[in-house]
Amino acid sequence: MLSIRAPASLVEAPISPIPAQARPGRWDGEDDAGLALQPSVRQPQSRGALTFKLLVPHSLAGLIVGYNGDTIRRINSVTGAVVQLNRPKTDTTSPEDRTLVITADCAESAGHAVSRVLGAITAGGGAVRLAAPAGGPAPPGSLMLRVVVPQPCAGAVVGPGGETVKALGARHGVWAAVEARDPRAAFHPFRLLVLASDDPAALAAAAADALSLLAMDARYPAALRHIASTCFRTFSVPTRRVGVLMGARGKHVQALQDMLRVKIGICEAPDASGCKYVSVWGPVRSVEAAVSAMSVAVQVWPEAGSNRGGARAGDDADEASASAMEAP
Repeated sequence: MLSIRAPASLVEAPISPIPAQARPGRWDGEDDAGLALQPSVRQPQSRGALTFKLLVPHSLAGLIVGYNGDTIRRINSVTGAVVQLNRPKTDTTSPEDRTLVITADCAESAGHAVSRVLGAITAGGGAVRLAAPAGGPAPPGSLMLRVVVPQPCAGAVVGPGGETVKALGARHGVWAAVEARDPRAAFHPFRLLVLASDDPAALAAAAADALSLLAMDARYPAALRHIASTCFRTFSVPTRRVGVLMGARGKHVQALQDMLRVKIGICEAPDASGCKYVSVWGPVRSVEAAVSAMSVAVQVWPEAGSNRGGARAGDDADEASASAMEAP
């Protein structure tokens, strides 16, 4: 996956849909709410097709799609790839992001599509810039891409001692690095490869190179299919309340996972303040519901075997249950 984002000063608040009768034209495939952006003609996909994903600011979606879908159809026609935008607020952590899906027969075609998308954004006066990556300084350059890589395939772009990602940057004259893991997270579904440059062509070439590296990993297609959402949330829970959250043998968390189709994990070691961190990954609404339910449980539910808010004798057993439910 690739992520293209604008600086905070350029990302606009979501625009209210224009009533259908008031709009001079429609993006092809758009519903009456003005939300879905899809190309009108989907090109056939071969069995060997590869899929890549980009996150784009909602405010830039119109530049990619174009009036009546002209731009996105032209990108599809020229590159031989299938490019489409998912609905907003369905599969990203930030409501200001949209997922752009690119399916192509090879990494080169997907890279060509990335180049065309960059061209459409910059030609329309848009910006593809982002704040500093988590845990690091802001990279140089006026343009930035974030490639979201499935965790099992991270080694394909990082390499031993980071040599592969360093060589990638050197080959194309771009800034390239992989964001550090969040030490609070119980698991990491994906990693972020950050590419930055002032040159759109160099940036697109580096992205195509990164996609080629991923495509060589036989696990990549299945691993990317597993990442149906990039919505990932982490929040803290006092260690003494972890047992309440988990329930006997982890039944509370397991019920949430089964009902909401999310993945939940709890880090093993508490931080200096005596809190552990819960990670939740899945569809946006499901993640929001899971976080809300667990927050209420931690604050309101009494501890078993005691009066409300009191200490209980079963803490050790539930701590063991919590450890058993944690993601690797």
